Amino acid sequence: MKLEEIAEAADRLSLEDPDWGLVAAGLGDALEAELAGPGVMERVARGIASSAERMGCSYLVGASPTGDRIAAVASVLSGNGLGYLTGSPPLEGSIGIVEGFVATGWGIRYKAEQLRRLGATEVIAFIIASGGSADLHDVVDEIVVS
Repeated sequence: MKLEEIAEAADRLSLEDPDWGLVAAGLGDALEAELAGPGVMERVARGIASSAERMGCSYLVGASPTGDRIAAVASVLSGNGLGYLTGSPPLEGSIGIVEGFVATGWGIRYKAEQLRRLGATEVIAFIIASGGSADLHDVVDEIVVS
């Protein structure tokens, strides 16, 4: 499954579907497999790095293992000091949270609240595919879906 197909399938995902959880897990697995393809992770990470730089982020952090990998690669590819956040240092300014697939949004919600407690003044979520059921506007300032 290509990234575009995964994103389209995620958009159609409905909590009303009794197999919602299985479908969401399958889409997450498909995203992992696609990101492992030749050049895909680099293309996705470059796009996130470019957006994060343009939006003034100083650090990126993942909301999940997939998000962590994308954030780390984006940080390396940025070349301008866009940091990859590890640990719990005091923060200020804009911080980007990266997530591959959002089903419920709880990973982003938890990470955003943690970043705010550490001092982030703006939190931006960078998402590859979203199931559409997560309303995160109460915890993040902006959402960018790739």
